[in-house]
Amino acid sequence: MLNRKKHNQISRRLGAGLLLSLAAAGCDGEDVTPNPGPNMSAAMCGGQPAQAVSGDLKQDTKFTADKRWLLVGQVKVTNKATLTIEPGTTVCGDASDPMRVSYLNVDQDARLVADGSRDKPIVFTSSNPPGARRTSDWGGVVLRGRAQINRATPAPAARSRATPGRTGRAGR
Repeated sequence: MLNRKKHNQISRRLGAGLLLSLAAAGCDGEDVTPNPGPNMSAAMCGGQPAQAVSGDLKQDTKFTADKRWLLVGQVKVTNKATLTIEPGTTVCGDASDPMRVSYLNVDQDARLVADGSRDKPIVFTSSNPPGARRTSDWGGVVLRGRAQINRATPAPAARSRATPGRTGRAGR
């Protein structure tokens, strides 16, 4: 009989293997059905047509390299889902509205599988065409894990180079 710790380790390994096989299979060949949102009818990514995606991705999803993908607002991978992005895929953050930052948020216990290569890189960029891109066009990728938070040690107190004057205050 297996002890509980060994049983949990085996269960995690089997679960990880199952996730990998599901991610490789993708959603049975189905494309992502985007949630309704603004700019869905004329989604553009770098001057080319794109598949718009917004809202929560609550089940395993695959972004394929045969099209461009446009993130509209916060796109959240949640509910222990896996987002798989194929090598050679371009993902754009919607830069059409400066008041709505577009970004990809991967929740704790959700997964992002993005294995690009030198020949087929995965590109995350602005939806604006080259030459029109600006800093802050989109918000990036946020990975929310369970790692320990780094905390800087307090900096030593700054020393003034000024010397006390007649009033006893530095620099006077």
